[in-house]
Amino acid sequence: RVLALPVEGLPLRPLEPLIRDPDERERGTLFHEIMANFLSCDPDLANETEAAQKLRTIANDVFVAQQLPHDIHALWWPRFDELIPDIIAMERGRKEHVAQSFVEIKAYATKIAETGVTLSGRADRIDVLADNRGLDIIDYKTGSTNTAAQARKLVEPQLALEAALAKKGAFREFDIRHVNDLAYYRLQSRGNVTLDRLTSGKEVNSADALGDLAWHRLTELAEYYNKPEAKYVSQ
Repeated sequence: RVLALPVEGLPLRPLEPLIRDPDERERGTLFHEIMANFLSCDPDLANETEAAQKLRTIANDVFVAQQLPHDIHALWWPRFDELIPDIIAMERGRKEHVAQSFVEIKAYATKIAETGVTLSGRADRIDVLADNRGLDIIDYKTGSTNTAAQARKLVEPQLALEAALAKKGAFREFDIRHVNDLAYYRLQSRGNVTLDRLTSGKEVNSADALGDLAWHRLTELAEYYNKPEAKYVSQ
């Protein structure tokens, strides 16, 4: 016989997993947090050595707070530490063109035409450019997925939709509606840091145009699925 007892009201709490196995997604979240904390402290990039030490200290604090398994820490820490010189070089190169950087910035719910559907979100980073040149919307990437070619074709529409939200005033920290560029900020293995711009290359749309196109397609999709006869497919 099996005796079933109700568990409601019992002082039970979930056990910690016996084995914690952080994955690539968790590594990406870890690196995102480090970059956000670093930019939030408005580092003095004029002094390269001090800026690098500041980033290393912030990174160490985030790693310690995460309490990673020792083997994962031993693998991920050298990988990030190797990125530090290129990150500082990248930020120093951008500093003269950027008036202000916003990190982990919220896009408030925005109506999609008259569909009754809204879109909201959060951008990894938005740089307000100097000389009224608009916005650069940046997405950090630690893996090899999400290529610029896919984003230009809107196979991966996240950046383009963030541009559309910016043009509609969904990011309330500023009132700038022109998007200058969209880019993947790649934190790669072997210390390589690159900025993969969606607007570079021949015969590519502007960031504003990509945002408009993504919003148009999203509106069409929302209107289609508002129909009672619309079928939901797996792909």
